[in-house]
Amino acid sequence: MSKLSVAKFGGSLLSDDGKKMSSILDCIFSLKETADLGPVVVFSAPNGFTDELIRIGESCIQSSPLKVNFIFNTYEKLAEKYVTDKYLKKAIYEINKYRRQMDEAASLINRRFHGTTKAKFLTNGGELPTSVLMEYILKSKGLECCHVPIEQWPIVTDDNFENATPNYELRLI
Repeated sequence: MSKLSVAKFGGSLLSDDGKKMSSILDCIFSLKETADLGPVVVFSAPNGFTDELIRIGESCIQSSPLKVNFIFNTYEKLAEKYVTDKYLKKAIYEINKYRRQMDEAASLINRRFHGTTKAKFLTNGGELPTSVLMEYILKSKGLECCHVPIEQWPIVTDDNFENATPNYELRLI
């Protein structure tokens, strides 16, 4: 039987200055050497980003919404620091795709910031651009890898977006 490694890196390891990036990379490469398959790596939003995204999302209810510039400027700074020239343009393009999706999600916020709108807002500003960033950092270090776009996520849950429960009976076609 083959051994599959799975690792999750939480926000406390992912900071806006990338201080612990070498530890994350060392761990991933160590897992790569010790397993037959993988590793499958899951990343949370960087430290503090979810709280900031909630603050920004809630401000969209008000007459003067806050901007997402800090969030996406940080992703771009980290890309410029850790992604090689070969991949940098593509990484920034894909990160900016999520910035545009954040703007679209923000435009849907009117009187309440909850449910699917909140979920889209948080994932488009958190986990999704982080996974793209990390894909290109890992590629820059010579690891063959990819991120899984949200359309292909093999996760099906109930509609309780802030405390979802997996629905094992639903099957993806």
